[in-house]
Amino acid sequence: MFVLANKKSCSIQFLLCAFLSNIQFVSPSVSAVFTERSDDVELYRFVYDASTRNIYVAATGKIYSFSTALKEESSLDLGPFPDNINCPYKVNEACGTQRTLTNFVPRTLLIDNQTRVLITCSTLYYGSCFKVNLNNFSPIGYVYKPVIPNDEKKSFVAFVGPGINPEGVLYVGASYSTKGDYADYRNLVGFVSVRNLSLLEIARQEKDFASRIDVLANMRETFHVDFVSGFSYNGYAYFFAMHLDAKSVLASYALRICEKDKTLQSFTEISLECTVAGSRFSTLRDMTLGKLGRRLTDALSVDPDAMFGAFTGAAGDAAVCVYSMKKVEEAFEKAVRDCFSGSGPTSTGPSYITGPRPCTKTVNF
Repeated sequence: MFVLANKKSCSIQFLLCAFLSNIQFVSPSVSAVFTERSDDVELYRFVYDASTRNIYVAATGKIYSFSTALKEESSLDLGPFPDNINCPYKVNEACGTQRTLTNFVPRTLLIDNQTRVLITCSTLYYGSCFKVNLNNFSPIGYVYKPVIPNDEKKSFVAFVGPGINPEGVLYVGASYSTKGDYADYRNLVGFVSVRNLSLLEIARQEKDFASRIDVLANMRETFHVDFVSGFSYNGYAYFFAMHLDAKSVLASYALRICEKDKTLQSFTEISLECTVAGSRFSTLRDMTLGKLGRRLTDALSVDPDAMFGAFTGAAGDAAVCVYSMKKVEEAFEKAVRDCFSGSGPTSTGPSYITGPRPCTKTVNF
């Protein structure tokens, strides 16, 4: 199959938009207050456990467990751990440089519901992850495998979802890190990768293919991608990111792969537009999956499944654009269909992954 990129005609148009300045927000009521006891600890990530209705919060060197009533139940200390950017990511390998105790700063927090394991990753050990047993809220330990960028300034998105393994997989989209002397270690973190949930290895890795996509080697250090969010929906894994377009203008994009695709050849990218009253909001800040209310779906004659995007414009103003998931799927399918039929302005690519060339008609398409 082709890896696809679209031109402007295949971009997703907004379904509904609103200026944030025109929205009135209601102040939330306070149910409980938690105050961190140490000035050296900052709160970074949280995740809701639908199975137990607990909330887990990751902080500097700590993970907290909160009850349904938002009261602290317990906490785990994570680190500090001995690490050095000039040492191998596996601590049992020799290093000519002294490893020093370094704070664990969590960059993500995920739940593997199948095994009841909490996964949190940091920049330590070239972007490796730590696991926690949720059955008894006890540490399992480090999985020494680079999964996310080891540079805190580089973006990434990671989420657990259904995939080529029956127990589920870890999807990771990551910008390239140039931090550290070991390029071979940094290269273990792909642009888009699908990993198993046990050892966080690439889910399928054989002689001629692997479940990952990489930016072209000659562009890896110069082509900047800012990953924003991602989720699974209806058999596909979606990533949302920003990068410069062919005219060197910053644009927002939706990326998609089929969950059952072992080689990620189904990777498709289309531009994501948010325009209100002629004003273009090009900077995507967040994207989440949700449902529209009944009144709105009836009024617009659309399905309730939708994704909600928060954007900002050049003047610092903001807007929320809501996209029908049915329309999103149709836009991706159109990009693929146009390529295989040889019609439209669609070309193979994207150019940062493979050399673009005009789409040609597929026999018996």
